[in-house]
Amino acid sequence: MREITKEQLKGILEEHKKWLNNAGGARAILYDANLSDADLPKRIIQVGPIGSRNSYTVYNATDDIVQCGCWNSYKGGSLEDFKKRIDEEYPEGQCRKEYLAAIKLFEGLKQD
Repeated sequence: MREITKEQLKGILEEHKKWLNNAGGARAILYDANLSDADLPKRIIQVGPIGSRNSYTVYNATDDIVQCGCWNSYKGGSLEDFKKRIDEEYPEGQCRKEYLAAIKLFEGLKQD
């Protein structure tokens, strides 16, 4: 597991924001990261690979934002909006099961 400091994480997230906005940058891959020394100001949960793209779904529990693939032009949306999307796009099947499991986890971690 690789250690990531607060300064390193800031740079990674800046690059990820550029990537999300199609302005260069790079996608943040933190699956092997130890963030215990990063002093995180927000509670962010990443699950995956899951779903139709076999990719990662990220939930910012502090700000209630789910990001999943290209949904909503990569901007994501609220957990409630994500639940509606899953109900519309995946009425049955394995992808639905995976997304619903992630939603259940996100609901348990949501900060009021």
